[in-house]
Amino acid sequence: MSLPGVGAIVHYVAKGAEAGDGKWRPGPCRAAIVTHVIEPDKIDPYVDLTVFEPNGWRVDGAVKNDVTRTVDETWHWAMPDC
Repeated sequence: MSLPGVGAIVHYVAKGAEAGDGKWRPGPCRAAIVTHVIEPDKIDPYVDLTVFEPNGWRVDGAVKNDVTRTVDETWHWAMPDC
């Protein structure tokens, strides 16, 4: 996995919800920019993000990476299918 750097464009998985079948679904992907890398010497560091929402933006701190793209409130590298 590539290490994130300040200014990197990533995707943030928004908070999900329970679907009609009773199963939890992760939220939609949102565009985000890395604003700070926490402990950059770590292999999988937490990052601070500015997340772009449909009606504005917000800041989220100490966000963990999740390559599966299935865990709420995590980040992953931007992918076209998300």
